[in-house]
Amino acid sequence: MNYGHLNIDFMSSTAKLPQLLITIQLPNEYIDMLSSKFDIVYHHNKSELIEHELLLKLTDENHINAILFTGGVQIDKELLEYCVSHLKALSTLSVGYDHIDVKECQKRHIPIGYTPNVPTNSIADLTVALLLATSRQLIECIDIVKQENWNWNITFLCGKSLENSTVGIGRIGRYAVARRLQSFAVKQILYCRSSSNENQPKKLDKDLNENLFELVESQ
Repeated sequence: MNYGHLNIDFMSSTAKLPQLLITIQLPNEYIDMLSSKFDIVYHHNKSELIEHELLLKLTDENHINAILFTGGVQIDKELLEYCVSHLKALSTLSVGYDHIDVKECQKRHIPIGYTPNVPTNSIADLTVALLLATSRQLIECIDIVKQENWNWNITFLCGKSLENSTVGIGRIGRYAVARRLQSFAVKQILYCRSSSNENQPKKLDKDLNENLFELVESQ
């Protein structure tokens, strides 16, 4: 992460490299790049999770100045108080930051880096790929080929075309998804924000019986 524009004073009078705790598995090329700017304390496992007590211990014992982590790591008031004298920056590889006590960070003037738009295009690609796999029954096709069960008829595995269909999209990657769907000549794209209208679920249920695809996303 580039914190140059934030004017963070990482360096001490002895020009010792700041301590960076990394709790996620990164490719070696990124570790090498960060090593030129930081002394790295590298602790990760496959789940990308770290026990809170261990996080406190690593941060305190190594006098950590910055932490690079993901949404599975909780940065709370206890941790911030534990390392108030030396922690100067946080960076999470995630779109959201609900796992960080933002108010406490603001009190301590600790900047937070996050990645709000970085995964948008990848999410959109995968969303459209899954939509096509569903509408054109690609998983069923693969299974039939593997099982050598090719009982062809005129409507065999035709699926449904996206052309002239209605696609309901969610919040995640919505603009990028909509741009990609234009290439498939969909009739309309629906985007509905949360609503207190009790009739809305009934309307959506009715639409499901028509030529409608709905994308359900979670973060």
